[in-house]
Amino acid sequence: MLISADTDFDTLLASSGASEPSVLLVRRISGRRAAQIIAILVANLAAVADDLAGGAIVVVGEDSLRVRPLPILRGKRPPTPDCIGHESQPVRSPSFLPSGGG
Repeated sequence: MLISADTDFDTLLASSGASEPSVLLVRRISGRRAAQIIAILVANLAAVADDLAGGAIVVVGEDSLRVRPLPILRGKRPPTPDCIGHESQPVRSPSFLPSGGG
């Protein structure tokens, strides 16, 4: 698993059609110290652990938590029940610490 704030890596991974490595992308968590960002990631890790283990791009934002299973398929989806798991998952409510904590 790769943890990054750089959107280039998840874009390259998505366009490659690869199913690994999983990426935990930190987006728009502004005004927080590194220790606070780490605490936010740890607080949300259990909610996305299965997704990351199966191959996914997980985006943790200021007020959102999104999961996109890998591989990301473009164009026609395979006509199997497996393709259901390759749709973007609904936005989840993240666990955040108070802005003054940590």
